Amino acid sequence: IAQCLVGSEMCIRDREDAKTRHIRGRWILLYGVLGIWNEWMEKGIDLGESAAGFLSVSSVLVLVNLLRPGSFGGGDIKLTAVAGTVLGWERNFAAFAMAMWLSGIFCAVMLATRRMTRKSAIPLGPFLCAGILGETMSGLLTSGASTMG
Repeated sequence: IAQCLVGSEMCIRDREDAKTRHIRGRWILLYGVLGIWNEWMEKGIDLGESAAGFLSVSSVLVLVNLLRPGSFGGGDIKLTAVAGTVLGWERNFAAFAMAMWLSGIFCAVMLATRRMTRKSAIPLGPFLCAGILGETMSGLLTSGASTMG
């Protein structure tokens, strides 16, 4: 529940990212601390899974950034690293895939309505938060269903 609350707050705060293209580190840190605490309280932390999650998407973003500088911001990379620590590597990839899908739909609509061009940059933070929140909620629903029956 704490993850969802902080995730919701991050989505609200990501309006700032849409305007300033900057994700504040304190929200990323708060999400990570509460998420790790929640995981520890529920089932204990699997350090291997957390480490794999930390490196999963964020390392791909770093590599892409090295090949094509400016592709992703530092806040996007930190956010995916912290989300991976909390979600694990498989769910982190699922959250990232959802974010890419949502951002693709957004870009398609904006291009179709001529509100942006193919060279326009978009803030990725709001889409990452939506993917992370979606994956967190799906995890809660799945774990709730498995404990009920």
